[in-house]
Amino acid sequence: MKEISRIFPLAVMILLLCAISGAASGEALLVLGRVEDVSRLSEIRDMPAEASVIVLQKAADKAKRTAVSSLSEAGLNDVSFMDFPSVRESALSEKTLRNKWETDSCVARMASRLRRQETDCIVYYSESAVIHSFLTDYLMDCAQAAWNPDVRLKKQKEDEYIWQVREIRDGKTGDVTAPVYPDWKEVYLKTYGEAAKEPAELQEVAPEGFLLEGEYVLKDEENGVWAYVSDQLRIVITKHEIKGLSWYEADIQRKPGADALHMVSSVNGRAVQPAEIARANHLVLGINADYYPYRISYKMLVGLIVRNGLIVRDFHQSTTGTSLPPLDTLMLNEEGMFRLDRAGEMDGAQALETGARDVLAFGPILVKDGRIRLLLTKYRSKLEPRTAIGQIGPNHYLAVVVVGRMQSSRGISLDDLRELMYLRGCTEAFNLDGGHTSALLFMGERLNRIGNLTGNGTSAPRNMSEILGIGVSSLVGE
Repeated sequence: MKEISRIFPLAVMILLLCAISGAASGEALLVLGRVEDVSRLSEIRDMPAEASVIVLQKAADKAKRTAVSSLSEAGLNDVSFMDFPSVRESALSEKTLRNKWETDSCVARMASRLRRQETDCIVYYSESAVIHSFLTDYLMDCAQAAWNPDVRLKKQKEDEYIWQVREIRDGKTGDVTAPVYPDWKEVYLKTYGEAAKEPAELQEVAPEGFLLEGEYVLKDEENGVWAYVSDQLRIVITKHEIKGLSWYEADIQRKPGADALHMVSSVNGRAVQPAEIARANHLVLGINADYYPYRISYKMLVGLIVRNGLIVRDFHQSTTGTSLPPLDTLMLNEEGMFRLDRAGEMDGAQALETGARDVLAFGPILVKDGRIRLLLTKYRSKLEPRTAIGQIGPNHYLAVVVVGRMQSSRGISLDDLRELMYLRGCTEAFNLDGGHTSALLFMGERLNRIGNLTGNGTSAPRNMSEILGIGVSSLVGE
């Protein structure tokens, strides 16, 4: 559990952001808030040999010459000054910085500068926590604008894909590595210790990690471990807790050719409790999905919806991405592979041509092609109960359900959810409907608590007519 706290880097000193599409030079662009920050660059480990440096704040010629000399000694010779309005130390605050540096003119100038940068990342650094916090959002806005060739003197708020590169550094400890997820047998042995007598079925495991025959079910709520293993499917669910937050992770591995993740409907399409859907279909694992009937009821944009190879709702338009859900799509095929697209990039006919079994519309996309998506919308930082599904590799998935709206667990932001999915090894990850819709079902039982206005976690999730699930067992409900 100790490594989990590292997935929420609220104040990292250096953050690498992908800025320019298609660039691959590997050089780095170091963006500093003020000339005073130059002296701190010596603390950065493994300084890129041919990095460019941009200093935002206006400075006197003497201060500039001193900065250039200092950077030259460190091997950094490409230095430019944006000459943004100065901010006195005594008046330093995010509000002041935004008033002075987040003007249409300054953003357009920075965007233009980034378009000329032949590099695949931005590195920003500041000794000041205030400036660092400001730059976190500001440079994302500028990088976003750099993707839009129309941005010159007017700042725009298009929802573009800005990707974070794989490496995160803090300037001191080096790389942050993703923890290795244990297999089901390791979880069992860790839970019960070396003195525990293993069930006989644990010994009869095929080389690929599935049972030779039969089924094994473990339900250990006290230790926060649940497991299901058969000759076709292996699922390990673990509960995690840190201060103010609790969540469940379901590591799912299927045998090639076995039933893949797919949408499972209630009897006659009635809206019922999700656990009832799981029991009626003898479903081993289920989570809530996109809850599109809600959008139909309130006459909202629904998005592209495909169920069992049939187009339920077609969708041909893009969205701004500034509201939740942005209607990004998750396509699932018979082979169990994910495909993630922005809203409007694929219509129903195209989805069927590419082999879609089910298409869900919600989002946003959290991770795609092994890269974290930087979310640029206001709702990204709100703490809520959330559900996400990700693919780690062929036939290997991760489902995460986060408890929220409770005194003991307020919920998680989309920013931190994407970090969690990425560090758990997901190359593709998708945000599903959360809030009062979040539900994790194992062997017909709901594991997660649902927060309500009083925060005691005793209310039930919304009634649903379908859930996303995998696995069938006659043991469900026993």
